[in-house]
Amino acid sequence: MAGPSFLDERIGQGTRASFGPLRHWLQSLALLSAGCCLLLLGIGFLLAMWTAADFLPRLPPILKSMAALAAAVALGTWAALARTTTWKATFCNLAALAAAGFILFGFSAYRSPPKNEITETFEPKRWTATNSFLGYLPLPNRTFRWRRFAGVEQIFDVKISTGPHGWRVTPSAPLATRSLLFFGCSFTFGHGIKDEESYPYRVAVKTAGRFAVHNFGQNGWGPNQMLSLLEHNFAEQVVRQPPALAVFLTIPDHLARIEGLCPYSDRYPRYVLNSRGEAVAAGTFAGTLDPLNRAFRDWNMGWVKTRGLFSWRPLAGDADQLYLAIVLSARDQIQRRFPGCRFEVVLWETDPWAADQWGHRVEAGLRNEGISVHRAEEFLPGRWQNPDRYRISPMDVHPNALAADLMADFVVHRLLPQ
Repeated sequence: MAGPSFLDERIGQGTRASFGPLRHWLQSLALLSAGCCLLLLGIGFLLAMWTAADFLPRLPPILKSMAALAAAVALGTWAALARTTTWKATFCNLAALAAAGFILFGFSAYRSPPKNEITETFEPKRWTATNSFLGYLPLPNRTFRWRRFAGVEQIFDVKISTGPHGWRVTPSAPLATRSLLFFGCSFTFGHGIKDEESYPYRVAVKTAGRFAVHNFGQNGWGPNQMLSLLEHNFAEQVVRQPPALAVFLTIPDHLARIEGLCPYSDRYPRYVLNSRGEAVAAGTFAGTLDPLNRAFRDWNMGWVKTRGLFSWRPLAGDADQLYLAIVLSARDQIQRRFPGCRFEVVLWETDPWAADQWGHRVEAGLRNEGISVHRAEEFLPGRWQNPDRYRISPMDVHPNALAADLMADFVVHRLLPQ
């Protein structure tokens, strides 16, 4: 059989030559499409890694970054062992993406603020003044803006107003013949909620001007400030009508505060036990902490930056005794300065563990001394089944407006003399 003629070969060569540019263009298009697909796959891979990191918020940042690095090394090894060019290219590209993830997570962990770090701003920046007996007091007759953030997410944005003596405002009651006194910390002050949402303010509204209401709570305070302000006549400066009731709202962190273990406690009033087990003033906490407790205070600051409230741990052996002695002294001061005024304590545990450990001990100790004690569970139904219902935010355990209003109802209907 005769082979192809010279003319047939020329025609075939011409045909292949005419299709050459088309084949080259199609190959380029295929490579471009494959590159785009790989780019989209890589973006999806990085997003998946980022999402996985969000699903594991408790994993230390260094471990997230190291996991991406380990993936890059493993993929690089597979690329070196692969026998075909296709698999080598695939593993090399995936290894490059994992390395990019390593860089991304590392940069995010060490150059950006933690996702849940608590920061806050005040406008104007200066809104408090140092006080020799209390540590600090807000400036009188001021209104300032207070904003708090968890990372970049805003938790609250409120305006705070103070009266002529620096205490948070409550409604005026020109026709009142009796007064009500409320002592405590940020839970009483109304951390993160409006002036008219704080529980002392709500009590004033619910009693329709029958009582002059005084909010003696401040952020970061403890029972030591309650006792000091009573001893140094701060309450008597503003109370004009005979008090019918004084309420002290207390939280587990108050134990740490009477030991000077909160980050800003250097100027706080310090009390110690004398030989008779009574609380006596001993200056401030400046320069009094040993290295171990100073380290715990620094660790506490890290906790407040991520949870909005201090943690708590068993303190010195006499912490409970000192706490009880301070509260008893405050009760005695109230009864001596304001005869006929009842004194009530409300325990507001911030977690179930504190309720079991701290709450029962404090409640038993106060009851043994004849002090009437109440638990937040009495007016916050289902609080441990759905704790965020009564909190400002999952990142801030302070009471929200609903919890403050329920506390006010409890005071009006259960604690006030009828």
